Amino acid sequence: MARAIDQRCKRAGRSGGYGGDHGYTLLEALTVVAVLGVLLAASLPSFHDAGLRSTLKSAADRLRSDMGEARTTARERAQFVYLSFVRASDGASWCWGLSLAPSCDCRLDDRSAAAFCFVDRDAASASPLPRFVRSSDYRSVLLDALPLGGSLRFSPVRPDLVAGNISFSAAGSGETLRVVVSSLGRLRLCSPAGAHAVPGLPPC
Repeated sequence: MARAIDQRCKRAGRSGGYGGDHGYTLLEALTVVAVLGVLLAASLPSFHDAGLRSTLKSAADRLRSDMGEARTTARERAQFVYLSFVRASDGASWCWGLSLAPSCDCRLDDRSAAAFCFVDRDAASASPLPRFVRSSDYRSVLLDALPLGGSLRFSPVRPDLVAGNISFSAAGSGETLRVVVSSLGRLRLCSPAGAHAVPGLPPC
Protein backbone atom coordinates (compact mmCIF):
# COMPACT_ATOMS: atom_id res chain seq x y z
CA MET A 1 0.00 0.00 0.00
CA ALA A 2 2.73 2.46 1.03
CA ARG A 3 4.74 1.47 -2.02
CA ALA A 4 1.79 2.22 -4.36
CA ILE A 5 1.30 5.67 -2.81
CA ASP A 6 5.01 6.41 -3.18
CA GLN A 7 4.89 5.48 -6.86
CA ARG A 8 1.90 7.75 -7.46
CA CYS A 9 3.72 10.65 -5.77
CA LYS A 10 6.77 10.14 -7.96
CA ARG A 11 4.60 10.14 -11.11
CA ALA A 12 2.85 13.33 -9.96
CA GLY A 13 6.19 15.00 -9.34
CA ARG A 14 7.45 14.14 -12.81
CA SER A 15 4.29 15.51 -14.43
CA GLY A 16 4.34 18.74 -12.38
CA GLY A 17 1.26 17.88 -10.27
CA TYR A 18 -1.80 15.70 -10.37
CA GLY A 19 -3.47 17.99 -12.90
CA GLY A 20 -0.37 18.34 -15.08
CA ASP A 21 -0.37 22.17 -14.53
CA HIS A 22 3.29 23.14 -14.58
CA GLY A 23 2.74 26.98 -14.84
CA TYR A 24 4.37 29.28 -17.42
CA THR A 25 7.94 29.09 -18.56
CA LEU A 26 10.00 32.26 -18.98
CA LEU A 27 9.78 31.94 -22.77
CA GLU A 28 5.98 31.71 -22.66
CA ALA A 29 5.75 34.75 -20.40
CA LEU A 30 8.02 36.76 -22.70
CA THR A 31 5.92 35.74 -25.70
CA VAL A 32 2.74 36.99 -24.01
CA VAL A 33 4.40 40.30 -23.12
CA ALA A 34 5.62 40.74 -26.70
CA VAL A 35 2.15 40.08 -28.14
CA LEU A 36 0.58 42.55 -25.71
CA GLY A 37 3.19 45.15 -26.69
CA VAL A 38 2.37 44.74 -30.39
CA LEU A 39 -1.37 45.09 -29.71
CA LEU A 40 -0.83 48.18 -27.57
CA ALA A 41 1.39 49.82 -30.18
CA ALA A 42 -1.24 49.15 -32.85
CA SER A 43 -3.98 50.73 -30.75
CA LEU A 44 -2.09 53.91 -29.77
CA PRO A 45 -2.84 55.79 -33.03
CA SER A 46 -6.54 55.05 -32.60
CA PHE A 47 -6.51 56.41 -29.05
CA HIS A 48 -4.63 59.50 -30.24
CA ASP A 49 -7.10 60.15 -33.08
CA ALA A 50 -10.04 59.66 -30.73
CA GLY A 51 -8.55 62.22 -28.33
CA LEU A 52 -8.05 64.75 -31.12
CA ARG A 53 -11.59 64.19 -32.37
CA SER A 54 -12.99 64.77 -28.90
CA THR A 55 -11.03 68.03 -28.54
CA LEU A 56 -12.14 69.15 -32.01
CA LYS A 57 -15.81 68.55 -31.17
CA SER A 58 -15.39 70.29 -27.84
CA ALA A 59 -14.02 73.45 -29.49
CA ALA A 60 -16.84 73.57 -32.04
CA ASP A 61 -19.47 72.90 -29.37
CA ARG A 62 -18.05 75.73 -27.26
CA LEU A 63 -18.28 78.16 -30.16
CA ARG A 64 -21.84 77.14 -30.95
CA SER A 65 -22.75 77.55 -27.28
CA ASP A 66 -21.16 81.01 -27.09
CA MET A 67 -22.96 82.10 -30.24
CA GLY A 68 -26.27 80.90 -28.82
CA GLU A 69 -25.55 82.77 -25.59
CA ALA A 70 -24.71 85.95 -27.51
CA ARG A 71 -27.99 85.73 -29.41
CA THR A 72 -29.99 85.22 -26.20
CA THR A 73 -28.16 87.99 -24.34
CA ALA A 74 -28.81 90.47 -27.16
CA ARG A 75 -32.54 89.79 -26.96
CA GLU A 76 -32.75 89.85 -23.17
CA ARG A 77 -30.77 93.09 -22.79
CA ALA A 78 -32.12 94.75 -25.90
CA GLN A 79 -28.65 95.65 -27.11
CA PHE A 80 -26.13 94.39 -29.63
CA VAL A 81 -23.67 91.69 -28.59
CA TYR A 82 -20.47 91.13 -30.57
CA LEU A 83 -18.33 88.05 -31.09
CA SER A 84 -14.82 88.83 -32.34
CA PHE A 85 -12.15 86.46 -33.65
CA VAL A 86 -8.35 86.66 -33.80
CA ARG A 87 -6.33 84.11 -35.76
CA ALA A 88 -2.59 83.66 -36.43
CA SER A 89 -1.55 83.01 -40.01
CA ASP A 90 -0.95 79.29 -39.40
CA GLY A 91 -4.29 78.78 -37.65
CA ALA A 92 -2.66 77.16 -34.63
CA SER A 93 -3.11 80.21 -32.38
CA TRP A 94 -6.59 81.72 -32.23
CA CYS A 95 -9.24 83.05 -29.90
CA TRP A 96 -12.69 84.58 -29.81
CA GLY A 97 -14.42 86.84 -27.33
CA LEU A 98 -17.85 88.23 -26.49
CA SER A 99 -18.47 91.89 -25.74
CA LEU A 100 -21.07 94.65 -25.74
CA ALA A 101 -18.81 96.85 -27.87
CA PRO A 102 -17.45 96.11 -31.35
CA SER A 103 -14.06 94.47 -31.89
CA CYS A 104 -12.88 93.36 -28.48
CA ASP A 105 -9.41 91.78 -28.45
CA CYS A 106 -9.50 88.26 -27.02
CA ARG A 107 -5.70 88.30 -26.57
CA LEU A 108 -5.90 90.90 -23.83
CA ASP A 109 -5.71 90.00 -20.14
CA ASP A 110 -5.75 93.55 -18.82
CA ARG A 111 -9.27 94.10 -17.52
CA SER A 112 -8.81 97.85 -17.61
CA ALA A 113 -8.15 97.83 -21.36
CA ALA A 114 -10.87 99.38 -23.48
CA ALA A 115 -10.87 96.38 -25.85
CA PHE A 116 -11.04 93.73 -23.09
CA CYS A 117 -13.64 91.05 -23.92
CA PHE A 118 -16.45 90.92 -21.37
CA VAL A 119 -20.22 91.01 -21.08
CA ASP A 120 -20.82 91.10 -17.33
CA ARG A 121 -19.12 92.62 -14.31
CA ASP A 122 -18.48 91.13 -10.91
CA ALA A 123 -21.31 92.14 -8.58
CA ALA A 124 -19.00 92.94 -5.68
CA SER A 125 -16.01 94.60 -7.36
CA ALA A 126 -17.56 95.76 -10.65
CA SER A 127 -14.53 94.23 -12.36
CA PRO A 128 -15.16 92.93 -15.90
CA LEU A 129 -15.58 89.15 -16.08
CA PRO A 130 -13.52 87.68 -18.95
CA ARG A 131 -15.52 86.22 -21.84
CA PHE A 132 -13.03 84.71 -24.23
CA VAL A 133 -11.86 81.30 -25.44
CA ARG A 134 -8.31 80.60 -26.56
CA SER A 135 -6.58 77.89 -28.56
CA SER A 136 -4.45 76.99 -25.53
CA ASP A 137 -7.59 75.33 -24.14
CA TYR A 138 -7.92 73.18 -27.27
CA ARG A 139 -4.45 72.09 -28.26
CA SER A 140 -3.95 70.60 -31.74
CA VAL A 141 -7.16 72.24 -33.00
CA LEU A 142 -6.68 74.65 -35.90
CA LEU A 143 -8.96 77.51 -36.92
CA ASP A 144 -8.84 77.10 -40.69
CA ALA A 145 -9.57 80.72 -41.65
CA LEU A 146 -10.58 84.01 -40.08
CA PRO A 147 -14.34 83.48 -40.12
CA LEU A 148 -17.06 85.86 -41.26
CA GLY A 149 -14.79 88.86 -41.61
CA GLY A 150 -13.47 88.46 -38.08
CA SER A 151 -16.62 89.36 -36.15
CA LEU A 152 -20.34 88.76 -35.74
CA ARG A 153 -23.01 91.14 -34.45
CA PHE A 154 -26.07 89.74 -32.75
CA SER A 155 -29.10 92.00 -32.97
CA PRO A 156 -31.66 92.42 -30.17
CA VAL A 157 -34.46 92.99 -32.67
CA ARG A 158 -34.10 90.62 -35.60
CA PRO A 159 -31.47 88.26 -36.99
CA ASP A 160 -29.06 90.17 -39.20
CA LEU A 161 -26.10 87.81 -39.35
CA VAL A 162 -24.03 87.18 -42.44
CA ALA A 163 -24.45 83.53 -43.39
CA GLY A 164 -21.25 81.52 -43.37
CA ASN A 165 -19.28 78.95 -41.44
CA ILE A 166 -16.42 78.63 -39.00
CA SER A 167 -14.15 75.70 -39.79
CA PHE A 168 -11.93 73.81 -37.33
CA SER A 169 -9.56 70.96 -38.13
CA ALA A 170 -7.45 68.55 -36.08
CA ALA A 171 -3.70 68.89 -36.56
CA GLY A 172 -2.30 65.61 -37.83
CA SER A 173 -5.48 63.76 -38.76
CA GLY A 174 -6.95 66.64 -40.77
CA GLU A 175 -10.49 65.85 -39.64
CA THR A 176 -12.64 68.93 -40.18
CA LEU A 177 -15.70 70.23 -38.40
CA ARG A 178 -17.75 73.34 -39.19
CA VAL A 179 -20.17 75.54 -37.28
CA VAL A 180 -22.61 76.76 -39.91
CA VAL A 181 -24.47 80.04 -39.34
CA SER A 182 -27.59 80.98 -41.29
CA SER A 183 -28.74 84.57 -41.88
CA LEU A 184 -31.58 83.84 -39.45
CA GLY A 185 -29.13 82.93 -36.71
CA ARG A 186 -29.60 79.17 -36.85
CA LEU A 187 -26.52 77.18 -35.85
CA ARG A 188 -25.53 73.64 -36.74
CA LEU A 189 -22.47 71.39 -36.69
CA CYS A 190 -21.43 69.39 -39.72
CA SER A 191 -18.35 67.79 -41.28
CA PRO A 192 -17.34 67.90 -44.97
CA ALA A 193 -17.74 64.56 -46.70
CA GLY A 194 -14.59 62.70 -47.70
CA ALA A 195 -11.36 61.57 -46.11
CA HIS A 196 -11.46 64.27 -43.42
CA ALA A 197 -15.04 63.69 -42.30
CA VAL A 198 -15.70 63.37 -38.57
CA PRO A 199 -17.65 60.16 -37.89
CA GLY A 200 -21.12 60.60 -36.44
CA LEU A 201 -21.75 64.12 -37.79
CA PRO A 202 -23.98 65.08 -40.73
CA PRO A 203 -22.17 66.06 -43.92
CA CYS A 204 -21.90 69.74 -44.84
